[in-house]
Amino acid sequence: MNVPLLGRDQETLVEAHYEASGSLPLLLGELGVSLVVSTYQAGKLLVVGSDRGELSVSFNNFDRAMGIAVRPDRIAVGTRSQLWFLNNSSELAPRIEPLGKHDACYLTRSSHVTGEIQSHELSFAGNDLWIVNTLFSCLCTLSPEYSFVPRWQPSFVSELAAEDRCHLNGLAC
Repeated sequence: MNVPLLGRDQETLVEAHYEASGSLPLLLGELGVSLVVSTYQAGKLLVVGSDRGELSVSFNNFDRAMGIAVRPDRIAVGTRSQLWFLNNSSELAPRIEPLGKHDACYLTRSSHVTGEIQSHELSFAGNDLWIVNTLFSCLCTLSPEYSFVPRWQPSFVSELAAEDRCHLNGLAC
């Protein structure tokens, strides 16, 4: 399918091309889920779902979107130099056209500036958001006083430095 989108400069329309297997919309519909996918090359966050057996894709602009963490009330998106937080305003969902189609509505509500840490992956663990901080070769969390707080690094990484000494890019909780 081809979809016109705003380019990275936000002024130029570019075409997005995507394909999906015929069973994907049926599977998403059967499971009652949507997929949230990032693409840092295009600077997009995609929400892929199913609407009456047809694939539904929405594109959202985020500068170099990488890691994503999702919980029912919130989505965190790691971008070029900050983390964005989208809160679920589920009371708005039933009022979005077409009526009755949406069960959640995530709105951007805040962000945390980290600088360019290359946040390859994110995960909520309790009340904390854990971040794969690829540039500094560590796992970190957030603090209002700092860009990030290092929590773990491989034993062979001798110090924190913006050098990608160990290309961490995955996290499991």
